[in-house]
Amino acid sequence: MLIKILYYFNLAFSIAGIEYLPPSDSVFVGNITSIQLSVNDLKNGEFPTFIELNNNSNFSSTSLILDDKIVIYNIQFWNSGKISIPPIKIDIIKNNKYDYSIYSDSIHFLVHSNLLKDGNMMRPIKPMKQINLLNMNKIIIMSILILLFLILLSYSFIKLNKNKIDIIKKNNLNIDIYKHTLTKINELQIPINNNLSEIENYYSQLTYYMKKFLRNRIFIRATEMTTNEISIFLKKNNFNKNLISKWNQLNEDADKRKYAGMLPDIQTMNEDKESFLELINELNKNIQNNLQ
Repeated sequence: MLIKILYYFNLAFSIAGIEYLPPSDSVFVGNITSIQLSVNDLKNGEFPTFIELNNNSNFSSTSLILDDKIVIYNIQFWNSGKISIPPIKIDIIKNNKYDYSIYSDSIHFLVHSNLLKDGNMMRPIKPMKQINLLNMNKIIIMSILILLFLILLSYSFIKLNKNKIDIIKKNNLNIDIYKHTLTKINELQIPINNNLSEIENYYSQLTYYMKKFLRNRIFIRATEMTTNEISIFLKKNNFNKNLISKWNQLNEDADKRKYAGMLPDIQTMNEDKESFLELINELNKNIQNNLQ
């Protein structure tokens, strides 16, 4: 059953809430269970930042971010009884700046022991199933078939070249990330009201999608890094110098559009959008060349 827990903040511009999917009631010591949290009602330009849970003597956890708004915590318990997970903090980022935080409620588990109540005996396990032994002829035939299968399997791996297959699969995933980023930028609407707030949000979205592309493509924390930190990373990893220069210039221009108070015209915003698309295309090519 999906339990919704919403926490609202009296903020003038945005209200977000947490929804979580609780685990099964049957939790035993040593078992791994999961909690899924999702953030709802985010406003335009807002996105959440998830943190890992602090381990203690009662439990340990790891987190896996599935999407920009969803996280799953995998938790393993080490003691029995009633164990509580402290409120989970989620920071809300708006236009690449910290805006506010939301918290889940404490989440309680009743963890069962694997020992019986009246002693230190383990709980009984299911009885072993009786297996009917095969006769010798069937064993010989099956052994031959298994041997032939292994020979064919080895031959197939050598002929098809497993490494090339893995590279193709990885390239397909990278193509999806690349196309998704281009789609998101192309879907951005050019502000037509000459409103400073809309223009600031427009350029924040452009830079965010660019950093998100780098995060998913080369697995760095780009959305949490400054422009200069990313530039240093690109230099250390032998990216094209002209590409790095274009990266710095585009982000510098975007900052001027957002904060200098000089409102760009529609033609300038369209040109900036095309420049970001070109830069993503060049970054993708450069990354692909570095991997070869």
